Amino acid sequence: MKKTFAFLIPLLILALLFKPDYTGHAADRITLTLTITNTPTDGNTFTLNSDVRTWADGVVDPGIQIEEPASIGEAATNLFLQVAANPFSRVIPRWVDTNEVQFIGATDLAMAASLSGTWGTLSYSTNTVTQLTTVRVPMSGLPNNIRTNEATLIVTALNDYAQNQLEADLLPDEINASTLNVSTASTTDDPAIAFDAGTGLYTTGGTPGVYFTVSSNAIAQIDAGSIIQGASTAKAEITTDTPSGTVPSILPRSSYSDTGLGASATDTLTLIAGGVAGVDIGSTNVVVNTWLQASSGRLDGLTVTNSTIQGSTLTTGTYSGTI
Repeated sequence: MKKTFAFLIPLLILALLFKPDYTGHAADRITLTLTITNTPTDGNTFTLNSDVRTWADGVVDPGIQIEEPASIGEAATNLFLQVAANPFSRVIPRWVDTNEVQFIGATDLAMAASLSGTWGTLSYSTNTVTQLTTVRVPMSGLPNNIRTNEATLIVTALNDYAQNQLEADLLPDEINASTLNVSTASTTDDPAIAFDAGTGLYTTGGTPGVYFTVSSNAIAQIDAGSIIQGASTAKAEITTDTPSGTVPSILPRSSYSDTGLGASATDTLTLIAGGVAGVDIGSTNVVVNTWLQASSGRLDGLTVTNSTIQGSTLTTGTYSGTI
């Protein structure tokens, strides 16, 4: 039992030290700017948050002493190098100019600094920044809500800021093909998203839309208004138009936008030609709205109801049934 408890103590300490902050929030960050106006001399000091650094003519303790310089430029260099090697707690030094060094504090860290002597000046600036979220992996060990939030943030960041793309062997197996290619190509032979040679998705760069190609043959295209078989206007088309008795939404030929199948009413299929409802097919009858023509003759206003044929004008020809 004692051995187990002794083993857990370091883990608990690590958990407390490295516990991530999962909630992004606004915080203040203070930047201290030290401008060197004169050459510091032996014994002059720079104190930041009670941590004292002393200029010395001959360094004995490099952790707290800075080599006395011969010029302002040398003073900035010696100060920056000494702090970079022996940093202040939760403070990052930043070289600005030959006579200026900045000290950037961690978020929400109070900054108090002072100088002895007349070798420089101090100024502060405060900025409100977003506290960043620490990400842990594997995510399977996180609580559900945190796991979901962090995964979503990662995907959003990849979409917004990534300058490259995933290699094929990093993609899920179900869409991983040895020839998968994502590029700006726009042909049937070399589609932008290719699952095989000449097979995949591409765009033309003209009318916005997506084309499907199989073995270098365009088999369908989808745009904002329709789905067309192949890439030719001689192919069939399904439009997004609301079908009616004069407007078809299924066209046997894409170039004939007023000829195809529509719906003049509920449960009624309408055959439309040239924007005119030729035949209405309902669940109980078939209505010819124009006229019926055989090899010779015609019957105007034909209505077929079960086995009864009704018409207003019989011109010529032979018909069977009840008239």
